[in-house]
Amino acid sequence: MIEYLYVISWLFTIEVIGLITYPIVSFTCGNVHDKGYSISKILGLVLLTFISWILALFHICRFGSINVLISIFLLILLSVLIIYHNKIDPVKLLKENKNTIIKSELVFIAAFIIFLIIYSKNPNISYAYSEDFMDYGFIKSILRTEYLPPPDIWHAGSNLPYYYGVHLIIAILTLLSNVPTFISYNLGGVLNFALAALASYGIGYNLTKSSFYGILTALFVTFIGFFSGFLQLSLFLFPDLGTIIEYRHVDVQNIFEWFRNYPFYEINRIIPYSLVFYNGSVLLQGDIHGNVISITFQVAFISYLYGNIVKGTFFNATDRFNQIVKFLILGIFLGFFILINPWNYPTYVFFTGFVMILTLFNNINSKEAFIASFTKKRSILLKYTLIIGFLSLILYSGHIILSSSTSFSGIGFIGGKTELLDFLEMFLLFIFIMITFMWFLFQKHLNEIIGIVLLSFVLAWLSGFQILIIMIPLILISAFGIVTVANNDHENIKYILLLIITGAFLCLFCEFFYVNDAYGFPYHRMNTLMKIYAEVGIFFGIASACSLYFILKDFSFSSIFKNRYNTIKTIWVLIVIFLIVASIISPLAMSLTLTNGKKILYGKPPDLDTLNGLDYLMEERPWDMSAITWIEENIDGNHIILEAPGKAYTYSSRVSSLTGLSTVIGWVSHERSWRGHESQGNTRRDDTDLIYNTTDNNNAMELLDKYNVEFIFIGELEKEKYSDDGLEKFSDHPEYYMLIYENECVSIYEVQ
Repeated sequence: MIEYLYVISWLFTIEVIGLITYPIVSFTCGNVHDKGYSISKILGLVLLTFISWILALFHICRFGSINVLISIFLLILLSVLIIYHNKIDPVKLLKENKNTIIKSELVFIAAFIIFLIIYSKNPNISYAYSEDFMDYGFIKSILRTEYLPPPDIWHAGSNLPYYYGVHLIIAILTLLSNVPTFISYNLGGVLNFALAALASYGIGYNLTKSSFYGILTALFVTFIGFFSGFLQLSLFLFPDLGTIIEYRHVDVQNIFEWFRNYPFYEINRIIPYSLVFYNGSVLLQGDIHGNVISITFQVAFISYLYGNIVKGTFFNATDRFNQIVKFLILGIFLGFFILINPWNYPTYVFFTGFVMILTLFNNINSKEAFIASFTKKRSILLKYTLIIGFLSLILYSGHIILSSSTSFSGIGFIGGKTELLDFLEMFLLFIFIMITFMWFLFQKHLNEIIGIVLLSFVLAWLSGFQILIIMIPLILISAFGIVTVANNDHENIKYILLLIITGAFLCLFCEFFYVNDAYGFPYHRMNTLMKIYAEVGIFFGIASACSLYFILKDFSFSSIFKNRYNTIKTIWVLIVIFLIVASIISPLAMSLTLTNGKKILYGKPPDLDTLNGLDYLMEERPWDMSAITWIEENIDGNHIILEAPGKAYTYSSRVSSLTGLSTVIGWVSHERSWRGHESQGNTRRDDTDLIYNTTDNNNAMELLDKYNVEFIFIGELEKEKYSDDGLEKFSDHPEYYMLIYENECVSIYEVQ
């Protein structure tokens, strides 16, 4: 019963944030059909988190309940100022948009409930092939800290070099809702999916004026999977296909068991030496991680640009107060990617510039008119672009300056070539729809289309980059369409084409470049493909769903579809339906596998209908869990506790991860990836081992003093790893180590 109250408190908190922010977003996006309601909760989280972050970063107010309440007050104040200055009637605003709000809330609540069920059957904050321990530890560290940036739980004495914006969001919601962290972690994953679905629904609805296509957009962006799921199922049904389909045959009795034992991790490795996820898969896994939570904010930002710039009065605002507010909010929103997932920031800087160009030259339909208009408006474009870019950087300069990460070391050139079949296995549904959309728009320009297609084949053959066959036509034909399309929905169609162009350019970037980071050859492309292909899935997903609307609803595009019943139309529709169903197989099977509680690869115990992410530890590691609970209840603030060094994706560094206290060294490989050679991971690991193992207490005390260790944890892992003689020195020297907690398997000492 108590967990239901936590869920209600969590939902109430996010609804209040959304209501506070609705006047703000309706002021900036008032010309779209939903008045920006579908992104009001998300923009509220952006503004609330930014204010709280600023207060704690510059030591204006300690992070905690008072800090968050002050931030809420300032958010309310901003909303009131906008209401007063622009004479907005909030009650009238809600009444006039009642139907739209109800539809949006139904989508949000439905998505929330669906994932609540999935997560309640698979709630574990686990360690095997997951970064749950890391993400949970970041949240706990933030909740313990006074000021930001938070301390690094796995590198005692240092600030966290990693981007921690998403963890700050969950920490703020945890404080506001008064939900325990071991439950709020899972509710954060549920909320992320619900908000991503709501934002996707909103942009789809605003671009098509159709709730059905809004829901389809949400499906395409937040759930739809790779074509691989169909291939895996085909292999199970027809094992002889094993010579063609390079997947492992699942040895189960029937198709129902196949769906409950689905090896969903296999499709992440479509491209050799890399990991590529579809958005639905990472949302289902539920990590509170930058690349997962940022899906929501990416969709919301795309929607915000459409409402604020394309359909709004961003370039025409004459009121100084309104102009400042619009610049400030856009700068905060764009720069927010620096705090939650810096991989996204360059993409959306360029995309913002593209949107500004699209809007300024919206009514241009000839080369001559474009040149004349560009000469006239280029100064406006340059000024606005520089202001927004400068604002987004200066507002988050504190994080940029204080971040000590050395994981990026430049851009590499031509890291590898993606095979065309591999690419189609990931994006076949989207590519098929977008190519059809191109054909419908420009079939009267057959010569130009043929020329572009031939050019793409020649370039692909000469260069060896196979996906040029698809990317060049998508880019050139879409660019041609942006200049020439002119009908009642030309703004919406042009925005869809811009989404296609952006997604295609991102694909090309991954072919010619890669980001140099901690992963060496042959895994050098792994992070680049993993992070950027997730963005591609968003751009292509929105564009494909909305393209379907114009293909099927606006029959003036093509004489082929003018008749209600037509053989070609029927075949095409059947192909689309088949591709959608085929692409749903993977996320559907993954959902059933996770809710079934199968351990497979992720170490998930079965049948835990709870949101308590640490409930499984009471059964698997009860002594550790009891000690961790005692620490939570008796040790406040930031302190350094010694535990055995950790190894990634294993049950290790569990005390620091589950309490938020810092340890000398945690998951060594992660610290190396964040800090490079500066992590001193081996030195810290060796020093920790020596503290536990040495029988020379003076030597141990010197090292404890070196790292300012205040507490020593001796549990099952430490007893398995270190010598009895070394561990006995702590009990033999009560003048140096005071026993403050003990159970059957765990002892905790305070260093005197």
